[in-house]
Amino acid sequence: LWIDEFVRTVLPHGTTAVAADPHEIANVLGTDGVHWLLDACDGVPLDVFVMASSCVPASRFESPRRELTTGDLEGLLRRRRVIGLAEMMNFPGVIAGDEHELAKLRLEGASHVDGHAPGVLGKQLNAYAAARIRSDHEAYTAEEGRQRLRAGMWLLIREASAARNLDALLPVAREFGPERIAFCTDDREPEHIVDEGHINSMVRASVAQGIAPEDAIVMASLNPATWHGLTELGAIAPGYQADLLVLPDLEQFEPELVLKRGR
Repeated sequence: LWIDEFVRTVLPHGTTAVAADPHEIANVLGTDGVHWLLDACDGVPLDVFVMASSCVPASRFESPRRELTTGDLEGLLRRRRVIGLAEMMNFPGVIAGDEHELAKLRLEGASHVDGHAPGVLGKQLNAYAAARIRSDHEAYTAEEGRQRLRAGMWLLIREASAARNLDALLPVAREFGPERIAFCTDDREPEHIVDEGHINSMVRASVAQGIAPEDAIVMASLNPATWHGLTELGAIAPGYQADLLVLPDLEQFEPELVLKRGR
């Protein structure tokens, strides 16, 4: 979708800000494509924050326009609204101490790094977290979720169009509470958003499965803003941006009114 069509799709469902890894664009267009995306997002009624794509290519079996170097990433990290380093998909390289990957993690502006470590557990997970990678959206089982929290990481519960992990991971939220747990999509097809909603559909499903509404809302709003260092978003309080939803109930989470920056 063009960015303005994406905004038209998700904003009525109550999504007022996103943090995206545009690595598909970067694979095809390199840094030119990411700079284009940042420019295209100026002026839309949605806060679009970008993570600098850390793994272009994601593996040696892919053939991007060209590999993104540490210099390329440094340039992206200097852009306003680029808030960190996107999902570190080469988890075997990080765990093995590959200098090529560790150099990316040492870049100025890379203090905030998203993870990508499917199936990684135990000592390997600890090694991954020790590299200052503090989140993962690739947990498929409750035990994977528990281990990420115990390693001091954020558990990003994903409910996408292909990978649907909400049902498997909600028991972790019931067990530990909402702290360091946030909702994400990665990735939803447009038809899925139109038919079921966006992040609000995860809140609805969570409450239907016994999660307290206030906990589900925190995992959809304050927690993702906190994890991404967006200190003016995610809560209704002095000093916070006026991004507000007016909801008729705490069951369906279909907004009657969405206010973005008070409009």
